[in-house]
Amino acid sequence: MRSNHFNDGRSFQADIETTLNAYRARNRADLRKVDPPSRLVGTGAQRHVIFMANPFLDYVGTWTERHGRTIIIEAKSTQEHRLRLARDGGLTEVQCETLARWRKAGAAAAVLWRHRGTVTLWTAERVWQEIGYGKASLVHEEGVRVPQGVGTLLVDFLPVLAAQLWPAPSVPVCA
Repeated sequence: MRSNHFNDGRSFQADIETTLNAYRARNRADLRKVDPPSRLVGTGAQRHVIFMANPFLDYVGTWTERHGRTIIIEAKSTQEHRLRLARDGGLTEVQCETLARWRKAGAAAAVLWRHRGTVTLWTAERVWQEIGYGKASLVHEEGVRVPQGVGTLLVDFLPVLAAQLWPAPSVPVCA
């Protein structure tokens, strides 16, 4: 059961889709929304849809700027400033495990989380670090802020993700 029926994430999803279209047009990345697989069962008036477990997160694709590296993103939108870990209504155990599995395979894996108009990014490593600390939830303000984009780059998360995964090496200062 959805814990936040006033915020189903459609607006955030639309902003991400606009950004992804801009990324594709600029040949920066090609990510697509992955809907859970479904099966239609029954006949006639007794037909209904069964949604099966999704082996992916919300968005999957390739990062052209990073030589085709796989990228996988889970998107969350909440009214609360906390995102529960490994629980329904938050970041589920399966989603956390999927983040870790893809990251271990070499993909760039992260969570984009919008809370009251502000977007933060959480890498798979950071999510697992919080779980390792025994935290029950992520706190929005502790994530890495994704600056508001310009034009059609409404949620320009690629530079933030790149900086988190491949920080610039520190250069010694010569005296």
